[in-house]
Amino acid sequence: MTIWMKVAAGSLILLGSQSRAENWVQVASATDDDGETVASSVDKDSIHRGSDGLIYFTEYDDDGIGEGPEAADCSQRILYFIDRTSGSHDSGTAVAQGSIGAAELQYVCANVP
Repeated sequence: MTIWMKVAAGSLILLGSQSRAENWVQVASATDDDGETVASSVDKDSIHRGSDGLIYFTEYDDDGIGEGPEAADCSQRILYFIDRTSGSHDSGTAVAQGSIGAAELQYVCANVP
């Protein structure tokens, strides 16, 4: 095997083994109406500011809803849910004090690079 074939093979192995970085941090937990504890986590590595000024991040709620992209407007205290297919966001929801959403908002706004 020539040196160039080895370099190419090594590069393909590295590219194939790369995955999306994930650094999940639990930001809140609460008890639902059924007495079950529901936790919300944010992928700290996903937090970034978009060109529109919103803070984008990926969250996970262990209540069966699953992983999903969201956006936050820190100054207006609004969370937006992102449609995975179109990439557009909804009209947003004002965050209630003491809610899981408030904990997510506080965390991502404090940890945007």
